[in-house]
Amino acid sequence: MIDKLMMLVLTCLAVIVSVMALTSYLPHVDHVRLEEEVRKGRSVLADIDRLQPYTTQAPHDDLVCNLPVRKTKAVLALYVSDLAARRNGVRRLDETGSFSVQVFRANAMRRVRDVLVCAPLDGDMWYRLSLISFILNMERGMTEAYLAWSERTAPQELWIKTDRDAFARRYLGGSEPISTLR
Repeated sequence: MIDKLMMLVLTCLAVIVSVMALTSYLPHVDHVRLEEEVRKGRSVLADIDRLQPYTTQAPHDDLVCNLPVRKTKAVLALYVSDLAARRNGVRRLDETGSFSVQVFRANAMRRVRDVLVCAPLDGDMWYRLSLISFILNMERGMTEAYLAWSERTAPQELWIKTDRDAFARRYLGGSEPISTLR
């Protein structure tokens, strides 16, 4: 009798946890699809207005360390930041742009940091943080530290390493411009 009751309680608990996880993820499904398109090269200026409520939502609205959602929000915030820069005529990372572009960049930085709270070993997000710190004219030492963390956490992931090394060459050597954060 006790075993059956315990099994019933555990089953109900598992169902409740599953439903909570599913309902916390469902509102993000369309954004996950959009993130995939963004990673493949999507660049539609009209997405700024569509994504602004999603990417500027307060971080405390996210479940604690719901990494897929946080990463989606970070990638889409970076995307919106790039779109805002493009809309305002910013062509290179070392161009500051208008105040509104800087606000988008700062929001993207906050979103990337939100990911790193949950996944401090995410080399891609450390690399993105170094790019944003460079754009926002933060201390060079901070940008270099973020690059170093990216190197430590993802030394051999080619898709990160290639972009990171190119940024380091351009940033430290001052050669050709980089056009986007993504």
